[in-house]
Amino acid sequence: MGSKTIVEVDKAINQVIIRTENETQNEDGRGFTFDAVYGADSTQRSVYDEGAFSLVESVMAGYNGTIFAYG
Repeated sequence: MGSKTIVEVDKAINQVIIRTENETQNEDGRGFTFDAVYGADSTQRSVYDEGAFSLVESVMAGYNGTIFAYG
């Protein structure tokens, strides 16, 4: 349908990069850095193993924990 991807996930530096419709991949865009990032090709298992397992273990030991997910 001619649509372009404007959101890129760079797992190496844990960053989500948002570009305007007219920017190309060679242009900077706006980057947001997080503790962990997962793209559309991530599996549920990899998200849990890398991002949630240790937090769930901490919660079971009595600590507070939060996972914020969007998408």
